[in-house]
Amino acid sequence: TKEYDDKTPIWNFLYHCRNAAAHNGKIEVKARQKLSAKWGNFEITKSLDGTNLFYLPIKGGLLGIGDPIRLLWDIEQQYPQMKAESLI
Repeated sequence: TKEYDDKTPIWNFLYHCRNAAAHNGKIEVKARQKLSAKWGNFEITKSLDGTNLFYLPIKGGLLGIGDPIRLLWDIEQQYPQMKAESLI
């Protein structure tokens, strides 16, 4: 999807989610990483560094279990050319 990443807040949000999934499920926000990471009512800021990506009882977290599906759906709706090109 690199060719579609236009550095908008939703793509930056997806970047942080993918990054957290690769780092033990924790959000990592470093000085040079992509901020302005927003999707719907969610926003990833430096204050979330070390937070669980997914909500866990007692430990908390940012997203619910179904949120990644909705995030990908929202991206697909904003970038319909991805869907059309994938059928070719």
